[in-house]
Amino acid sequence: MLPVSIPSGTIVTAPQPLTRQLMEQILSELCDPGDDFTGFIAVTSDHDLYLLFFYKSHPYSAGKSLGKDPSSLSIRDYFREVVTLMDGDSTVSVHATDPVLLKCLLVFMHDDLTAKAPTSLINLEAILGQIRQDATDALILLEKHGMFNFFFFKDGIKGRSYYADSDAGRDEGLTVDEQLLIYAFQSGEVDALIYRNVTTFEAKDAASTGLDDMLKLLQGESGNRKSEGVLPDPEVAEVIEEHLILSVLDGPRAGETVTGPIPCVLGRKNTDIVMPDPMVSKTHAAIQVVNGKLLLIDLNSTNGTTVNGQQIRQHEIVVGDIIGMGNIHLKVLRVTLP
Repeated sequence: MLPVSIPSGTIVTAPQPLTRQLMEQILSELCDPGDDFTGFIAVTSDHDLYLLFFYKSHPYSAGKSLGKDPSSLSIRDYFREVVTLMDGDSTVSVHATDPVLLKCLLVFMHDDLTAKAPTSLINLEAILGQIRQDATDALILLEKHGMFNFFFFKDGIKGRSYYADSDAGRDEGLTVDEQLLIYAFQSGEVDALIYRNVTTFEAKDAASTGLDDMLKLLQGESGNRKSEGVLPDPEVAEVIEEHLILSVLDGPRAGETVTGPIPCVLGRKNTDIVMPDPMVSKTHAAIQVVNGKLLLIDLNSTNGTTVNGQQIRQHEIVVGDIIGMGNIHLKVLRVTLP
């Protein structure tokens, strides 16, 4: 099985055998402040794909797709996995993108699907009409034989398309809606993946992982662990101060006390604070400091977020407040602003 195929952007470095020396060279070039690089490094192995995203020459996030199953990674975990592929049959390539394609790829790796179905079984025209009516951002992927083609909508009207299928007969004179519908209803089976939540965020260790740290990680060294904001491996005798302490009142982790850094992301998986409840979105809410206030921000979650029983989009929280997500309620026990 071949890896999934995604829009390639502008290929800066064509696929080459992955070696530690080549990876070090690529990282040194992309992290040059004068380069202002936005795009991604792609490492391909068998049917797996690993992506390291950059925004303006800084590492931003990472993800992997094992077969057709995408998921997010921390920067550190990206290197832990890629190091095991060195000097094998893997390849590495570099791709420059515009910010919109970068956002699309981040959504694909990080966010929860709103719906997925063969195009023959859903009414795409009605979905496009709803996106226009809501005047919101959305992403629709059309997948055929492992090729994922991206159709992004801004404010329900403006849009851009990006194709992985090099045989797609794209007409630049058509609107994005028209391009999408033509591709969706061509011969052969096409699946539609619809994302109505298109919130993206940096990896929790992105800000603390510079070029020197990434080069150390390539050598199997620890890099800058203290500022990563997540607990280190058990064998590392280092304690990281947690700025947020929550008590889980109900749900799958009822009775537990959970801790996390500030800022942090709460969600069902691959977040700073994980709440494994099916009613909780994969990236459900964020807690961050804005103008000296600690804010809880709903990340366009499917089922919403509450504070003390009131639905919120953004709300200041203090000790004693009750945060609701899905079937789970969390009581704020302690807050230490960083």
